[in-house]
Amino acid sequence: MSTATCPFCNAGLPPQEVVEGWCEACGKKLPPFVRGAVPDSARGRLAEQPPERAEADGPYDIPSGKPPRGRLRVQWGWFAGLLIFVPFGLSTVCHAILDDSPRSPSTSRRWHAVEGLFGIRGAEALGGLVLLGAAVYSAYRCLKNATKAGTAVVGVLIGLCSVATLAAWITPAVLRANEAAWQRRIGDELKELPFGEPTEEKPFEVPIRHKVLVWDRISSTLSKTQGLLPADRSPHPDDAAFTVILILKTADEETAHYDSGEVGVTRTMTVGVIDYPEKKVQGCYLVRGESPGWIEVRPAGELGPIVGDTAKPLKNWIESKGASR
Repeated sequence: MSTATCPFCNAGLPPQEVVEGWCEACGKKLPPFVRGAVPDSARGRLAEQPPERAEADGPYDIPSGKPPRGRLRVQWGWFAGLLIFVPFGLSTVCHAILDDSPRSPSTSRRWHAVEGLFGIRGAEALGGLVLLGAAVYSAYRCLKNATKAGTAVVGVLIGLCSVATLAAWITPAVLRANEAAWQRRIGDELKELPFGEPTEEKPFEVPIRHKVLVWDRISSTLSKTQGLLPADRSPHPDDAAFTVILILKTADEETAHYDSGEVGVTRTMTVGVIDYPEKKVQGCYLVRGESPGWIEVRPAGELGPIVGDTAKPLKNWIESKGASR
């Protein structure tokens, strides 16, 4: 075992610290003579100097970029940046991949150009990758002179931060995917039921339970009306009984003509009302949508007639004609 001592704090130096050139007790860089790089005659001269002067006057001080003191030797300033870049970068990438809410094009010319090249989700993912790149650089600066213990501590903390961020995004996405699969299964189960001819009913003569699932059989997707209903009226897999509103078919009637030559139509939906899980058909009804307005804005590249809103009229029909049970 080495008998070398630190000239600054007089702590004993094991062989590993002598080889590395740092004193774990005080966190200071060891002068060359401790490692046998200079004659022992320099040992007394340097030892007689105060530690502060030895660091300031000797060739062993590196004021710019000097490694931090302590047993971990972690650059905590860069570690703070790491804690910012990692969750924000992962969140941005996860938002681009996992979030299924509709996106609106950016009003910024720069981002509009990026969105045109990569798509809106691609632009989000690109921004997240830039943040993760900054996180990699921060990790390099943070751990540049860190000990093995410091690297392990930072690795564990960043790992926990990454796991927590991913869990916060992936868990809801998995739940949404499971619920979407459950909704699709119900829609497939009910689409072949006999509904008969549609009828018009007087108010409060349509028996609808409090919880309602609105499914579009035409597109095999959840209807936009579902998002307009109060959250407490949306069924979940653990609900025992609810009503399914199945959009069976639609019929369009021309009700507007625009100067651009496009046609506006009012859409009437044929909907079936089913008790679930009994699969009992309560009836088949006609629900008329709204007429398109005088001024309509549609996405670029969308073809076909301009269709008036159908989601809100169906929501109003459910709430006004449905006798909650």
